Amino acid sequence: MNEVVFSLILGTATPGGGFPVYGDAYAAMLNAQEPKVRIETRNTKGSTENVPLLEAGKLDLGLVAGELASAALASVGSWSFVLARPGLPDEQGYLLAGALHRSESAFAARLEQARESTAANTVAAAPRRDLVHPGALKYFREAGLAP
Repeated sequence: MNEVVFSLILGTATPGGGFPVYGDAYAAMLNAQEPKVRIETRNTKGSTENVPLLEAGKLDLGLVAGELASAALASVGSWSFVLARPGLPDEQGYLLAGALHRSESAFAARLEQARESTAANTVAAAPRRDLVHPGALKYFREAGLAP
């Protein structure tokens, strides 16, 4: 039997909006795909609170609207992102990227807006490779999705 090795907190936004719905589906899909990881969602004030909470290490992952992320980074356009806190261990990033990749079809079937949440789009949305978490980038390279 596999044990949970990592528990991660994903910051979403206030109840009633799209981020909590997306975050709950994201956590459920990745938890189902990767038994070593347990993602729990936490309601926050949204992107503007998630970024400082990530920087302070009070969240492990956070949903961030593309406009805010673009100013900070992962660009042109307005994708929304799942950002990781600084220092998230490489193994955790690797496991999360693999779980996302394996759950793409189920995630899209569960939530229409998740159709764009693919490993390939994650790689494509990053304006520079050094902005992709090193563990996730390792997985994407192994899967043939990143150079």
